[in-house]
Amino acid sequence: MRNQSPESNISLVCTFASPLCSRVTKSFIMEGTMQHPRSPYPWFLYWNDSEDPNTIWRLPELSAATLWSHQRGWYHTKTENATKLFLLNLSNFALIELPLLEHKKIIIRDCILISSPTATEQVGSIFLFSDSPPTSIFYWYLGDEQWTQVDYKEQLTEVEGFEVDNIELHSPFYYNGCLYAESVFKPLLVEIKKLEPSGLKINSSDIFFPKFPRTIIGQISRMLESNKELFRIEILHSHDKVIAVDVHKLDFPRRVWLKVESIKERAFFISESCSSFVCEAINPEIEGGCVYVSFEIHNFVYIYNIEDKSLMVSRPFLNLPEEESQSSSPPSWLLSNLRMTRTSEKESGDKIHSKKTECTITYEEFGLPQDMVEAIAKWIKIGIDYLHVRATNRLFHSSIPPMQWRSSSAISMSRFDHLSMSPLFVYFEKDNVLTFVHPKNGLKYKYNKNLTMDLQPYCEICYSKAGWLLIAVNKRYSFFFNPFAKEQEIRPLPYASVGYFLNTRCMAFSHPPTSSECAIVALEWMPPFENDQLTVNITYPGKDEWSDSTFGVFGFPLYNNSPVFHNRAFYYFNEKGKMGVLKGGGAEGVGEGEWEEVSLDELDKPDAPFTNYYNNFLVECNGNLLSVFEGHFGKYVRVFKLNESEMTWIEVENLENHMFFVGHTSFSAVAHVPGMENKIYFPRFYGGNIVFYSLDTNNYHTFESNEVVDFHCMEEKVNCSWIEPR
Repeated sequence: MRNQSPESNISLVCTFASPLCSRVTKSFIMEGTMQHPRSPYPWFLYWNDSEDPNTIWRLPELSAATLWSHQRGWYHTKTENATKLFLLNLSNFALIELPLLEHKKIIIRDCILISSPTATEQVGSIFLFSDSPPTSIFYWYLGDEQWTQVDYKEQLTEVEGFEVDNIELHSPFYYNGCLYAESVFKPLLVEIKKLEPSGLKINSSDIFFPKFPRTIIGQISRMLESNKELFRIEILHSHDKVIAVDVHKLDFPRRVWLKVESIKERAFFISESCSSFVCEAINPEIEGGCVYVSFEIHNFVYIYNIEDKSLMVSRPFLNLPEEESQSSSPPSWLLSNLRMTRTSEKESGDKIHSKKTECTITYEEFGLPQDMVEAIAKWIKIGIDYLHVRATNRLFHSSIPPMQWRSSSAISMSRFDHLSMSPLFVYFEKDNVLTFVHPKNGLKYKYNKNLTMDLQPYCEICYSKAGWLLIAVNKRYSFFFNPFAKEQEIRPLPYASVGYFLNTRCMAFSHPPTSSECAIVALEWMPPFENDQLTVNITYPGKDEWSDSTFGVFGFPLYNNSPVFHNRAFYYFNEKGKMGVLKGGGAEGVGEGEWEEVSLDELDKPDAPFTNYYNNFLVECNGNLLSVFEGHFGKYVRVFKLNESEMTWIEVENLENHMFFVGHTSFSAVAHVPGMENKIYFPRFYGGNIVFYSLDTNNYHTFESNEVVDFHCMEEKVNCSWIEPR
């Protein structure tokens, strides 16, 4: 182990991007120190290995290294096959070279730093986890000349429930004075203890993972510790678009996980492939209770609100390094020195709220009277700007009233009759309470009938048609539910015994479940080692099981849209904007017999009108098939009609008296209420009002005002649908 001395001419250029203000600054390694951003908020750090005349440092050891993770103020770096390992501290530019790993054929997947190598109260220690033979843990303590290897498979085979061929550990974390790791093939945490004078004791902790739909790909799982509390974050995503987020907290004495419904005092920062952490929220009203998710290929961050179950997209970070000039190291979250200092002061018992920072404004320093502050607030557009201004200081917080979200109406479900002229937006709130919202007047109707199934673990709206909701529980049970019927009917579907529906939002049904022709399909992606396979699961009311058929490589349909039943077939968009069609191969028009055999084809034509877009949806209108394409950050919304004779898309500029409702369920309806026509309604809110796109103005609006709505101020509901009252 040694500290690296700097040399000359070439430097590592770092770009810091703030997820809260989308501001980008550049810092260079100069004069032996790293110039950090002054903000106490976490920053997203991009790396660029480019030459710059203003820099005077270079790190030859890191020229072929990859930044691995960031823990306790130190970056782990590794070369190919992790044979050479370093610790890098950007606050003082210290570089520590670790002993070489002699086992060149192993693949190191995870690394954890138990304590800082400069800590005085603890001995610095690092643990490395290998998941390929040998399945080993390598650990190193400050002062050791080499790594110590322990084969964990040998110990775990003696633990009940672990099979010899299915033992693999990953995602280590340190909690309550003990090291833990996750078992891949058994949903259980493994406890790792240090033995004296050497060796490790590996055993079961009897702590199982919380029940959450698991996928083979498109999933990020993180265990994070904060103030002696352990959180588990699960994120489902499709093509680097966040689909669902789940947060649990461990009740350690009972060995059970509790679902987190609200936690304003914490903020979670998750990276796809590098550092992740949880910290206390400086402004709980703005950043508290949110999960910030970043992906390598994006120059923006997803922001998930735990309490509202809504998703926002930050503004893009501008002036970032070009993709071809970026280093092999992925971008990562960085907790600034100022933030870490504030945290350590609080842990030591100091009253950090009494310390004044440069950005603090007191009553005396800001010379505006309270009535003037209130007057200014009335002219601020409702949205994220309003929240930022209110959280500026104590004066603004006390003078500016909280946002007045649309209150829930006490109108019972029996009074939905007068709203039958318009589809409604429906989503699940806390405790799986169904909430219905009228898209124009914004009135909310809560439905808290105790359904006869256990909905607590994970309940999801998959599809809607003719007043019926198709709801899945734990991605495995599913049933129909009509909230508008006099006797709210619940029609359970067969248990999915073959396997989990990995993407229940790609479910649809052809007719109401009261019809003998009703067919229910669920498209499931099962990627094997060589070829992607699309599995089609089909059932219908009265059938006691699902039948499944597997097809070859057909680009998987996106999570954000469901198949559309059109001309006795199900159509869907795949990941490239091409259409796939699912048809029944049995006797036509004989109800269940029609779907005893199915065929699935990807159509050669039409080609997608766009190759780079954020969302796409299929909608049936007046017997025709139409598509809606939405650009990134809401730059455009375009509508096309399918010419089925020539299989080409023809652009549509006016919907006339129709309106489109798009999302996990997409359909069209005739606008009987004046002012609702020629609009596309999205599953998003702005200031408590539903957002629509007007083809008259080519902008996003709400019915609350005529102002243009900023795409980055919209909150998209994650577990929701549109429904037609029947």
